[in-house]
Amino acid sequence: MKKYAKQLLTAALVSALLLCLTVPAFAASGKKINKVTQANQTYLYTQDAHPLNGNGPISITEGTLNRGGKKCKIYLVAMHGTETSAIGSSVDTYNDGLAGSEEEGPYMREIMAAMKEVIPKDANVILAGHSLGGMVGQQIAADKAMQKRYNIINIITWGSPLICGGKVEGELHRLCDTGDLVPYMGSNVATEGLDAAYDSTRHEEHWKEGTIFNTHPQSYGKASVWGKYDAVGVKGGDAFLKMDDSTTRFFQAPAIEGMGQFFEAHAAYKDGTNWSGVAILI
Repeated sequence: MKKYAKQLLTAALVSALLLCLTVPAFAASGKKINKVTQANQTYLYTQDAHPLNGNGPISITEGTLNRGGKKCKIYLVAMHGTETSAIGSSVDTYNDGLAGSEEEGPYMREIMAAMKEVIPKDANVILAGHSLGGMVGQQIAADKAMQKRYNIINIITWGSPLICGGKVEGELHRLCDTGDLVPYMGSNVATEGLDAAYDSTRHEEHWKEGTIFNTHPQSYGKASVWGKYDAVGVKGGDAFLKMDDSTTRFFQAPAIEGMGQFFEAHAAYKDGTNWSGVAILI
């Protein structure tokens, strides 16, 4: 009963906030080789993977990590956050509750399946996720089987609570705007108090124009706020990525296995940088 109470509490808290939020679908460069030098640029990959525009909330792109004068081939796994108008998708508040209470859910399983389909064993992996995507990214980095299968070198999250006590493979950097309430919504905060939201993986900045409603969906794509952080989330760091965007593959994440095989529809429009509408998987 305690486990389910934690799930329900986390889902209820996240639902109350996210029903009021609309996440902008910022666009990455569109170039074949995209040089990414700032954390706000890495964030764009989590927004190109958008359930409302038909791409699906998961993407995997090949690239090169350059840091400290050394470079290595990597696979960037980008994971979108909660979208309550993506009907039939696992980017929902139910999965928020599961991830917040550190339980494996459909979204986590879909991401791991996509990784196993595309990424060879022993490859270097960077996990990048916004909100729910960052929560599930931490879960994957803490999963023993995934640790054995891949070399997870970095996890970068935007607006995500601390999950699994930070006990992950690779460097974890959680970028959290001080005006964003979502990073405080992990089940550890509900059970241990507000201090549980703060640890060495949390990095704070403040978007002055932000409000309680627009900070979570809009702050993290802004160079004026996050431009001092390198491509893997280190403030003042020298890491940059050279991404081959021609290799990007997108994946849907159905709430129930098999959904989307019979019917898939997207009724959405782009107003500036913002996608609004509805997506349905049946």
